[in-house]
Amino acid sequence: MTDAVFKFLPLGAIIQSFKVKDTNIVLGFPEQEHYVKYNTAYFGETIGRVANRIKDARIESLNGGKSYALAANDGFNHLHGGNEGWGKRIWRGPTPVGTRQIPGVDGLRGGESVEFTLRSEDGDEGYPGTVEAKVVYTTGSQVVNGNEAFVLGIEYEARLVGGADETVPSFQFYTGDLTNVPAAEGLPARGPRSAFCCEPGRWINACNVPEWKNMVLLKKGETYGARIVYRAWTE
Repeated sequence: MTDAVFKFLPLGAIIQSFKVKDTNIVLGFPEQEHYVKYNTAYFGETIGRVANRIKDARIESLNGGKSYALAANDGFNHLHGGNEGWGKRIWRGPTPVGTRQIPGVDGLRGGESVEFTLRSEDGDEGYPGTVEAKVVYTTGSQVVNGNEAFVLGIEYEARLVGGADETVPSFQFYTGDLTNVPAAEGLPARGPRSAFCCEPGRWINACNVPEWKNMVLLKKGETYGARIVYRAWTE
């Protein structure tokens, strides 16, 4: 792993650094302890079990019609996995897993990969079922229109391993209007529009909309998966 370009943390499997020509394009903090204290904006986190909001902090009609009350941490709603979602947990890793190619990325140079894993027990923040989650980060570079592009591939995987038959694990462009991280310990403040956020995910509150539910429904014996590729360069 090229530490000078990419850095990841066990806390939340956080992307701490993604440098392009010595400029870190990821908002964050210099030390993991700073994320624990100040990361109210979820900078760099792996969000789970569900990204974004679930209306009224409740999942309806699951596992034979059951209803599940979730942690309400955004008014009456449930946000980014609850009070202590996956982005606030210590994951196992980073564990080197060799060199990989990234599907859809031709001419990748490098390909060094690390893996993070997390076990989320039945009842975690109100969710049914025990889930084993895995994130693999693959890094490298690629030539794009004659420029060197730095590439980060992310693969997410989740499996339901016990406690229930079903559980729920929308690409969103966010301009950061509500970002409000005050200055502290010599660190700069990060206010509204200090950055934008590309938040890949499924549709908001999909678990409670019959027409959308299957996009977030994870059944025993199945594997939930998603793949994201970020490329950045200067011209």
